[in-house]
Amino acid sequence: VQAPNPYLYHEIGDNPTGMPPRMLVGFCNVNQLIRLVDKYSNNELFEKNVRFYLGAEKDVNRKIIQTVTSNQSSWFGFMNNGVSITADTVLTMAPPIKGRIRVKLGNLQIINGCQTVNSLYRAKYDRDTKDIFNGNSNVLVRIYQVPPQDSAFMDALILATNAQNAIRPEDLVANDPRQIKLQSILRDYGIVYERKEGEHLIQNGSLQLFSKEDGARDYLAIFTGAAARLRGSLGRGKIFRQSDDYEEIFPQEIETDEQIAKKRALQMSLSVAILEACRAKIKSMSDKDEKSNLRKSAFYIGRIIYLAAENALTQAIDQALESGADKKIATKLIRAATDAVDDHFDSSRKLFNDVWKHERSNHSDLDTALKNDGFAQAVFIRAKQN
Repeated sequence: VQAPNPYLYHEIGDNPTGMPPRMLVGFCNVNQLIRLVDKYSNNELFEKNVRFYLGAEKDVNRKIIQTVTSNQSSWFGFMNNGVSITADTVLTMAPPIKGRIRVKLGNLQIINGCQTVNSLYRAKYDRDTKDIFNGNSNVLVRIYQVPPQDSAFMDALILATNAQNAIRPEDLVANDPRQIKLQSILRDYGIVYERKEGEHLIQNGSLQLFSKEDGARDYLAIFTGAAARLRGSLGRGKIFRQSDDYEEIFPQEIETDEQIAKKRALQMSLSVAILEACRAKIKSMSDKDEKSNLRKSAFYIGRIIYLAAENALTQAIDQALESGADKKIATKLIRAATDAVDDHFDSSRKLFNDVWKHERSNHSDLDTALKNDGFAQAVFIRAKQN
């Protein structure tokens, strides 16, 4: 840590409360943080952060780059919220020289400030800005020593430091062990599961790619028939606020029971495959009015198709559970989903249109009907009777 001004070093020591035994606060020259990005690859430095770099086009990141490449770059440390770092060990290399101190960190992680640090990196190395980046800016840095056994404090610190900024509810559960477990399972099947915003995973040769948000919403639509709520009050943010919906989709047992975790992963994959195939069918339709109506109604159409092919799709999941985790198994499951859409799309579309024709006098328009539980019940009762 380098700065012309004094730093704050707080020695708490070993304590039974789980608080960090050491904490250091001070200004750090931006080049020191940029060197960390050079040293660590594949986002290793930000693994505990709730999201990765979102790009220079984001307004906040663009302004960071503008500031550190302007004639006001020395102001940056007073305008930025700073960077929070955790480490297993924190060792200060005494004695301080002119208010500057070297710090040795063991197993460090940047838990808040990923956007800041990566924007600084872009400012220094991008073709358009590298010639006007002078590196005289400082950043306020908070360093916490958090021993590995104090995981409860670590989790609380990550949530607290990120909740103070414009972080979505779905970002705050990105490091939930259940999300990590599902990502690991789906990776074995050749499926890319994005649990963090801005997570750019290798996609070459992958069978499927979907985010935790899409997986959650599609699962609710296909397996629980929550189409009306998804069209209405149940937005992405509400699902991921550790609500009953979140617990229904991602039960705690996912952490400890391999079969439960594997089944939920496969169900999400199947749900995504059904809805992607539905939307592709809808997109190819020539009737513009029906196409417009069905585009809004994809959650309904997908659920109707699932009910029509439920026995075959349940069998496909059961067979996948009994087999090993590899691309061949996932390919069969995804093919079962697309086959179901091929076989039942036209009949499902007709069923939906028939129910809408019968029910439209009870609703002001289709948008209103799609958010209505009564309309959803009418559609799915009819589907189960077929």
